[in-house]
Amino acid sequence: MSRTGDEWIKRTGGLSPGETPEMLPLKAKMIAELEEKLVSGKLSPDEVEATLIKIRNLKGLPPMESDYEPSEDD
Repeated sequence: MSRTGDEWIKRTGGLSPGETPEMLPLKAKMIAELEEKLVSGKLSPDEVEATLIKIRNLKGLPPMESDYEPSEDD
């Protein structure tokens, strides 16, 4: 894979199930906008956490441990 392809996958997480290549530019734009919000310094801690979760979901990354809700057995 070309360097550009590797960068694209790193940036967007590649294609998720049900996505087409035509959808990737919009996905990349959404991720970039969310990342800009993060670095703006204008988000509350809760908004930062929610934004990070949105980015992880868009990239198809697994949730961080802090994203898991404790079960009643814990």
